[in-house]
Amino acid sequence: MANSNASKQDNWLNELLNNLRKQEHEIMLGGGQKRIDKEHAKGKLTARERIELLIDNESEFYELGLWAGYEMYEEVGGCPGGGVVTGIG
Repeated sequence: MANSNASKQDNWLNELLNNLRKQEHEIMLGGGQKRIDKEHAKGKLTARERIELLIDNESEFYELGLWAGYEMYEEVGGCPGGGVVTGIG
């Protein structure tokens, strides 16, 4: 019985982590792939691409506030990350 309960908890946790990773991926796209392509067509980089160029190759960038604005302002297309990228790196 204990193994069955532990297995259910493991499945629940794995499902939760998968959902969070999916949300994180969507948020990291900012306004979506079309928006990224539009910026690239103008010769511009996204904020995360610029940050990647600024930090040292061996360094990590720990993004803060990734879920700020998540599922808010959907009537105007949403506001992933609150429209800003902040972090430590």
